[in-house]
Amino acid sequence: MLYVYPFSQLIHFCFGILTLIVIYKLARKYLNSTYSLLACIIFYSNLVVGWQSITAYIDLGRTFFEILALYLFIEKKYFQTAIVLGLAVSTKILALGSVGIFLFLGLPIAYCLVPILVVSPWLAFNYLNTGNPIYPIFSGFPMDWNFSLNILRLADPINPIYIIILPFVILSFSNLWTKHKTLLIYCILSFVIWFLTPHTGGGRFLLPYLPAWSVLTAILIQKNKFLVTMAIILAIISIGYRGIANAKNIPYLMGIQTKQDFLDKYLYDRFK
Repeated sequence: MLYVYPFSQLIHFCFGILTLIVIYKLARKYLNSTYSLLACIIFYSNLVVGWQSITAYIDLGRTFFEILALYLFIEKKYFQTAIVLGLAVSTKILALGSVGIFLFLGLPIAYCLVPILVVSPWLAFNYLNTGNPIYPIFSGFPMDWNFSLNILRLADPINPIYIIILPFVILSFSNLWTKHKTLLIYCILSFVIWFLTPHTGGGRFLLPYLPAWSVLTAILIQKNKFLVTMAIILAIISIGYRGIANAKNIPYLMGIQTKQDFLDKYLYDRFK
């Protein structure tokens, strides 16, 4: 509904900033301020996040609601968690899978009705207009169910640091289970949920779970100077790449290039 108003790209960008705030607050429950900031850097150094930050998609909105729900759940604010989950589902119907994650984590079943109530106006709208309350799922659209998908070769790349730290997750599993059980289970189940959903969105559909992965990554690498350095180097490379990709906008923003010339060069040429 926020996108009814102008400046939809700015609104979407602000959801990314709000996500960073929640990542920091969540990370501070486990880390000092320096490594909490590192968790934010790891998240925003994902190329998919940088790309989404200059678009008018909705995925950063869902990402904000998803990580806020996790933060509220860890704070044992279950009713608020359920409401925010409803907002996540209202933003993107695929977030229904996240309701299942929180049920597994221990969200009281009674609160499961809350997300449904929050999203019910949209379910009713979908049903009245398409005959399918969870449109476009199961509506005949082609879905990519490629379960052999390589996470390192997504159309919208994610930070390879998540793959690099996998051995450390395995080696530290017992300690993580003892100290960070909720966060660990959430990260594992979020990957399973993403893996079982259509992959037509590539890394974009994985985006809502990257904040929690970033916090877990920062926890694992905080005492490893080599991995911390690698995370920072990867962030610099990613931000630099995104900066080069965005450089094409500078002539238009500075008034050197007209809007029509910009569209002719970067939009209309794609359809010729």
